Amino acid sequence: MFRSFKRYLPSGLYGRVALILVLPVVLLWLVVSIVFIQRHFEG
Repeated sequence: MFRSFKRYLPSGLYGRVALILVLPVVLLWLVVSIVFIQRHFEG
């Protein structure tokens, strides 16, 4: 399973640094957006 996933990961240093910097920001934005939308439609 990890071999097929490893194929999509960047192999260069700059790609890995970009992934480390961008991925947490995107995940945080996604969680905040989901919570905001749920609270908006609840009441």
